[in-house]
Amino acid sequence: MKTEKQKLIKENDKIWSLLVRIRDNFKCQICGKYSKHTEAMHIFGCGWKATRWDTRNGLTGCYYCHRFKMHGGRLSEEEKKQLLIKIISQDLYDELYRKSREPVKFNFEFVSLWNHLLRTEFLNMTGMTYEEFLKEQRR
Repeated sequence: MKTEKQKLIKENDKIWSLLVRIRDNFKCQICGKYSKHTEAMHIFGCGWKATRWDTRNGLTGCYYCHRFKMHGGRLSEEEKKQLLIKIISQDLYDELYRKSREPVKFNFEFVSLWNHLLRTEFLNMTGMTYEEFLKEQRR
């Protein structure tokens, strides 16, 4: 049985992914393709808890660019870094790098705070609550 923290982590991941893709209009930021089947990818991986749910730490990618270019060895680490800097800017890349390395206590309070922040960002971006959005999708 999942704990409340585990449930919130899963929900935060879903909201974060949706926010990133909505912000980018479901367009791959690497190759430019539009698709409703795009994926949100972390600039600095989700293992870096301080930036896991920061939407600035995400880009929309098509399946190919996300899985093969960014994670499949098609690009070297330096090529990936330069591509990301070209997309988001050197300043934001450096800021996210520093922030991602900050130690955080990944406890219920931290996860809950991010849930609130993501829900607020969702409401501001879409004009509806996350629950209203889910209800609309079920229709």
